[in-house]
Amino acid sequence: MRPIERAEFYLLEKILKGFCPPGSNLLGERKFESIVGVTRSNLRKALRRIEKDGWVKIQQGKPIIINNYWQTGEINILSSMDRLEIDLTIRIVDGLLEARATIAPFS
Repeated sequence: MRPIERAEFYLLEKILKGFCPPGSNLLGERKFESIVGVTRSNLRKALRRIEKDGWVKIQQGKPIIINNYWQTGEINILSSMDRLEIDLTIRIVDGLLEARATIAPFS
């Protein structure tokens, strides 16, 4: 796996497994850089990719915020999960059950 893909996979895995929940701030670049073992340049490219897909919101001089991808995500979210082969079976089932409960509450 190339460094950019490795960084992207690591970031998305942390987001999807709930270590970085929607609305929270992502760790600083320096921490991710050392944890993932990629250069800051490659980390920034990975961050731009996931921002483009709708996972995070990046504003200069502010912390990176995790978007609520279950509510605002588009097809690019699924595309990036497929491209990185991230298994989300349990999370998807939970999401479907939550949607079902919202649409047709249990009586």
